[in-house]
Amino acid sequence: MRGHHASKGEAGGTRLPNVVNTWKYKRKNARAGLGPANASAMDMTLHQRAGVGSHLSGRLRVWSAFVAILLASAAASAQQPFAPAQYRDGAVPGLPSDAVTGAGEVMLELLVGDDGIVRAVNVLESTPPYTEMVMALARGWRFTPAEAEVVDATGRLTRRAVDSTVLVAAVFTAPSLNGPTLGELPQQVGVEADSTPFPVVKTVPGYPPLAWNGGVVMIETTVGLNSRPLGSRMVQSLQPFDAVALAALDQWTFRPARIRGAWTPTVAYVIFGFRQPGIVAPTSPKPGAKPSTPSNTPPRPAGAPTSVVVTPATAPLQATPPARPTTGTPQLGR
Repeated sequence: MRGHHASKGEAGGTRLPNVVNTWKYKRKNARAGLGPANASAMDMTLHQRAGVGSHLSGRLRVWSAFVAILLASAAASAQQPFAPAQYRDGAVPGLPSDAVTGAGEVMLELLVGDDGIVRAVNVLESTPPYTEMVMALARGWRFTPAEAEVVDATGRLTRRAVDSTVLVAAVFTAPSLNGPTLGELPQQVGVEADSTPFPVVKTVPGYPPLAWNGGVVMIETTVGLNSRPLGSRMVQSLQPFDAVALAALDQWTFRPARIRGAWTPTVAYVIFGFRQPGIVAPTSPKPGAKPSTPSNTPPRPAGAPTSVVVTPATAPLQATPPARPTTGTPQLGR
């Protein structure tokens, strides 16, 4: 009997918590207005939700680790095999004296060593006396040297500083609003290396109407594989010339750089010199000279770029204008 009562006690002790828990659930469900069936369904739903939640959290952890691996791989592959040299410091050319009455264009190719020092200057286009002025200062520039992936002595791929070439283009406007000025035309005197981008279409900015004096700005631009500037930043800024300079540079077209047999994005530096324009006084006609026929072309407003159209000597003359007329910006092909 004692063993029997003990077994009943053990059985009762085993069932007691279940009985108490069932009584608590019934009281709770009764207060909430739920029947036994709904309570059982609710209990099952809670257990299912707990299982699904733990399963989802595990999957989220797996996906998070996978995404982290992908991002790390993308960051590693985003590093370009070639990083171009970038201007660090040095004096920027100013404006020439008032004795220089014409506009000018200068194109230089700088050979920058792996220590960031300019070792040589190759003149591509020249307009005296602007060329000498730009060359004298560009020789003293300092750069952050270019970096490229190379194979070291152990056969491993590594990055180190290398020699590179950098394009410097300088465009100076003419000090006149309503007529031509005296001066020499730009002359091509050299050929650029494949590693140097070169502008094939250039747009000369106009003088801003709100400007009071002349000024010089310098822009660093990245020449992309599509031959257009991908992004530009002001190295030397001067208001109100920044906006017109950036707008003009955005219309340039380049031959991209070719490094180690592959077209490669690289950096070029463009200088715009704005000379304060004046009004050219009309000349008196000579005695007995035939008066000229007045033009129907309206006067060009201040700040608008002068349109220049160059016709090759071998091209036939056209009696009608082309299908796409000039938009008012000078397109100077190399």
